Amino acid sequence: MTTKREAALSALAALLNAVARVERNPVAALPSAIPTGGLIVLRDGDPGDPDVVLSPLRYTYDHATQVEVYVPPSSAGGGDPARDALLAAIGAALEADPLLGGAVDGAVPSAPLVLHGAPGGGAPVAAVLAVTLTYTTSSPLA
Repeated sequence: MTTKREAALSALAALLNAVARVERNPVAALPSAIPTGGLIVLRDGDPGDPDVVLSPLRYTYDHATQVEVYVPPSSAGGGDPARDALLAAIGAALEADPLLGGAVDGAVPSAPLVLHGAPGGGAPVAAVLAVTLTYTTSSPLA
């Protein structure tokens, strides 16, 4: 049996995988290789404390995931346009399917935090954003 939490996270991973290659919860803090089309790292994040309805018993979560976006630096030493294009593609995908195929009641992205690489352009160009998944379940473990 798949939990509502796992269904929501899997649906988000599938949506992001349609945009670029996705790694979910990798052990390494930073990716060692970034494909030409970019890389999205999905970290499951924190479901937080639920809103509880007692009759019938239901738990509604606003589960904050972390999405990291990486693109390789361009030969000119930048990569900002590629990063922004990848972020726009993620936004368009979430706008087209905000319910993630019915897995959630809503998937809402935050504005990205742009991370600047090392001087000289050798580091990947990256951004981090949160995607909040809202879903309701009958148990914190279901």
